[in-house]
Amino acid sequence: MADGTEAKAEGEGKVETEGEADDKAEGEAEGEGEAKGEGEAEGDGEAKGEGETEGEGEAEDEDKEVEKPSTPARRISPRDNEGEGGDETNSDNQPAEEDKPAIPADFFYEVGEFMSKPRVTEDSGLPADLLQLVYSYGYDCTKRDNLHILDEQHVCFVAGNLVKVVNLATKRQTFLRSSSGGGVGFVSVHPTRRYLAVAEKGEAPNVLVYEYPSLRLYRILRGGTERAYCYCKFDPSGKYLATVGSEPDFMLTIWDWLSERTVLRSKAFSQDVYRVSWSQDLEGFLTTAGTGHVRFWKMASTFTGLKLQGAIGKFGKTEISDIEGFVELPDGKVLSGCEWGNMLVWDGGLIKVEISKKGKRPAHNGPIFQVVMDAGELMTVGIDGLIQTWDFEMIDTAEAGDESGLIEMDPMNAYEVGNNVRLAHIVKQVTPADATTTAEDEGSSEWLAQDSNGGIWRLDLSFSHTAQPPERLLSCHAGAIAGCAASPLSYLVATLGADGSVRVTDFVAQRTCGSGTKILWAPQTVDPKGRTILAGFADGVLRVLSFGENPETDPTRKAKQVAELTLVDALKPHTGRVVDIVLDKMGDMLVTAGIEHESSHAEEQLSSIFFFSVSASKYTPVGFIRFQGYPAQLAWLSSGSDQQPDQVRVFFTDGRVCDFDCPDPAKVDASVTYELAGFDVKQRFAFASVKSKLRRAEELEEIHRLEAEEMKRRAEERKRKLERGLQTEEEQAKEVEDEEKEIAKRRAEEQQWEPYYPEEPSPILCGLVPDNQQNAFWLSMGGFDSGYLYRCEYPAEAPKDFEAAKREPVHSVTVKDSSDVPVSVISFSKSGRRAYLGMQDGSVPARHADTPFDIASMTSQWCLPMHDNDYGAVTGICPSHDDAYLISVGRDGNYFVYNIMPEEEMQERQAAAAKAKAAVLPSAKRIQRGDDIDDPGAPSMTGGIRRRVNELRVEFRKLKELNQALPERIQLRQREFEMVPQLKLDMQEQRKQKVHLVERELAWESERCQIALNKLRKRFLDELECDLVVVRAIESDHEVASIRTSKLSEAFNRLKEEMEKKRTLASQKDATRDATLLSAKTADSSRSNRDCAE
Repeated sequence: MADGTEAKAEGEGKVETEGEADDKAEGEAEGEGEAKGEGEAEGDGEAKGEGETEGEGEAEDEDKEVEKPSTPARRISPRDNEGEGGDETNSDNQPAEEDKPAIPADFFYEVGEFMSKPRVTEDSGLPADLLQLVYSYGYDCTKRDNLHILDEQHVCFVAGNLVKVVNLATKRQTFLRSSSGGGVGFVSVHPTRRYLAVAEKGEAPNVLVYEYPSLRLYRILRGGTERAYCYCKFDPSGKYLATVGSEPDFMLTIWDWLSERTVLRSKAFSQDVYRVSWSQDLEGFLTTAGTGHVRFWKMASTFTGLKLQGAIGKFGKTEISDIEGFVELPDGKVLSGCEWGNMLVWDGGLIKVEISKKGKRPAHNGPIFQVVMDAGELMTVGIDGLIQTWDFEMIDTAEAGDESGLIEMDPMNAYEVGNNVRLAHIVKQVTPADATTTAEDEGSSEWLAQDSNGGIWRLDLSFSHTAQPPERLLSCHAGAIAGCAASPLSYLVATLGADGSVRVTDFVAQRTCGSGTKILWAPQTVDPKGRTILAGFADGVLRVLSFGENPETDPTRKAKQVAELTLVDALKPHTGRVVDIVLDKMGDMLVTAGIEHESSHAEEQLSSIFFFSVSASKYTPVGFIRFQGYPAQLAWLSSGSDQQPDQVRVFFTDGRVCDFDCPDPAKVDASVTYELAGFDVKQRFAFASVKSKLRRAEELEEIHRLEAEEMKRRAEERKRKLERGLQTEEEQAKEVEDEEKEIAKRRAEEQQWEPYYPEEPSPILCGLVPDNQQNAFWLSMGGFDSGYLYRCEYPAEAPKDFEAAKREPVHSVTVKDSSDVPVSVISFSKSGRRAYLGMQDGSVPARHADTPFDIASMTSQWCLPMHDNDYGAVTGICPSHDDAYLISVGRDGNYFVYNIMPEEEMQERQAAAAKAKAAVLPSAKRIQRGDDIDDPGAPSMTGGIRRRVNELRVEFRKLKELNQALPERIQLRQREFEMVPQLKLDMQEQRKQKVHLVERELAWESERCQIALNKLRKRFLDELECDLVVVRAIESDHEVASIRTSKLSEAFNRLKEEMEKKRTLASQKDATRDATLLSAKTADSSRSNRDCAE
């Protein structure tokens, strides 16, 4: 319905009057020249770190004339008087959209039609609901302003490709999927809290406005940016919505969102814009800030229409800083933070004063992420975990006393949430009485705070003695999640965050049971009760944790914490981060890989693998092997024989793979050193890039397929021409010969093609070793060679070095619909029939394998974007012990649990679908048999008729040639060959009717094109008195050109006519006056003559 409305509006715009079209063309041309041109031109001067070149822009601004907005009955800000002519950016006016039919207030879209859906391989039989989201435990706490209050019980925030609405009391979750599948950029809540705007990411993303609490899709805003939205904000009245795009356009757009109409738009800046905010007191005033800039905007009504004018803030003597938090003051000034923790007061586009604590201490220890104006109080929120209130009157009236512009004052109140808390954003809680008021209204003193160190807090900011202590409502990993491991016995999963925290979750009961770089849940061979968890950390420490019930009698037990993690042992096998942990199948040997010395030079990069003997849950060090390079993953290789030692396969980040023998603990003497001697590399492999060859082969295959189709088409065409007598066999033979020469030439050019090899080797992201094929392995590569999974094999003879071990893969499998996004992690189901992939773009594909654990047999794929597409690479994915659930974790801090459709149910659905499509055979009856056609060359029914017609055509042509050979006096005339003359007249009449019908069908389009042509001619050609004409000499370089000259305006012609008319009237008056004087003189002379005569 919405699409139909848009199409109708567009169609009506096409048949508008010429005057309306001229106005529209002039408005668009003016908008492009002022908005796009100036916005792009300002980038060089605005770039951070180029403050020295800022003076030219300031001088230019001062020299230009300022256009005063005609906005009566509105408070005037000091910004009205600033010289912003040089920075002024006038937006694109779009009067054509004003004619767009109004959208009914009760109109809603069908949500299911716009939500992104899984991408399923065609004819694969995989159901669309193969994986269903059950719960989300993560929280992207490092995302800017990622906490919003909907009512007294519900909050919402962005989680990858979802917007998660959470009931704080019941923890019940509701999800809104992105429509593009490219992720969600930002969320904004309407001042009345009745609507929720979801600004997305992806190719030409939309802004979806949902009604709350029904969560029905109410409006869709299209075409605001190219790649992604980074921020959006409703104005205080709720009428307008401001959105800011990310690179490459950084477009600031003002929407009349109820009518889905763009009001104004302009390029906000040439670098990242962090946020946009409306003034609460001055209507139509906005502020944007970001990397090295702050910019002040106003919607001004000018004589040419509504314009969006922006002025860049000049740092002057102050060091250029990224601006995160700011607030508009009632009189038009802006108070912002800076990177070193002080506050900056902006007035008229310049820094008026800089405010610090007394003793020249910074106001906050670190950047100020938010500045809030609440009930006349100024509050600042810093990354140091402090919330401070300041004297508004003192800041508002502050004047610099010296050239430094620094003023010292202490805050009135300071609120510290706790240790290791990094506050990023706070929002005011609403009560049932004021649930429809804005967050800035007076009411509750409770606030919710976003903690970048992993959580959401409830704060009482009454700053009284009766204030409640901080309460942590949500606890999660701070930032990226490094990995996950499922319990071998129950519905428990352990996750390890980059912050070093380990959390165990019961994902069926939906509760956290207890609170890096790598994690492993020990199998039952090590711990039959499934309680042991092994976690490796960035400082090289390996911790052995035991998970068990937390007794209610324990005085240290926290509320709702029914289980606890107990540290059993702590070992430090490496000086740097632990990369991977692996256990053998029997649980007798543990191996860790870690970094020993990091360096930018490859020859100085040192790592090691450390062996531990496992016995009765005790881990005894055996020894380590040191080598160059950074390991990416380990794999255990069981020899299956007591005579041959087991091996460990090490996958390196630079594309190398090698094997080491595992030591026998009984034969190793570790009394002097743990470094193992005599354990050299047993086998080597170095990955040789082959992607360019694969792409070339795919390209040639497509070219050859198209060539074959073209050759087949040409052969059929030649056959038809030969049958019709339009070509001879000699002519066709010559044509075939030319085609063969052309193909031979192309084949020769194909042989000259050379493959491309990247300068830096592609990194290995993950590796898999097939069962019973220890000499082979599968690799997922990053960098240039991404987009495929490669099967590799060791050389028959072990090479002495990695240069000699360089080999190309023996087989490759394309990752379908991946757009060359690399696979970061792979996990199989227990049956091996399904493989779950984690992608670098946050999507979670599931692939069906015809042969268990065989990647080459994976032909069908189901894929759904879940984590953030830009920074939400999947770092861990694992099924539960019974394949009923799937868990995925990513670098965006999100942690999703899915319900997996059982394979039996999927097979039943596929069988039912196949049965429904199967043809129904009729019952057998006695049918009289006819004569069969055995000759394969027998003509078809239509072929026989065509052949007879062609024979008649050839015979007729011969008769006409014989007629031409006769003497002219006995030749038949052309019309005598026409057997039925009326037939020709009827065919001509039919042709005329068809032409007339086509003309009628294209009449509207023809008229539209003619009108458009007339408008273009009127706009660009009719105004010319003389166009540019260049005449060049033939035998010399001389040329003569006319001058492109515009016609004089109608106003000039009118003035000219008036001047000519006045000149004519003046000459007529002069002539009349002369005639009157002459007659008077004649009369006087006659009178004097008469008097003399008397």
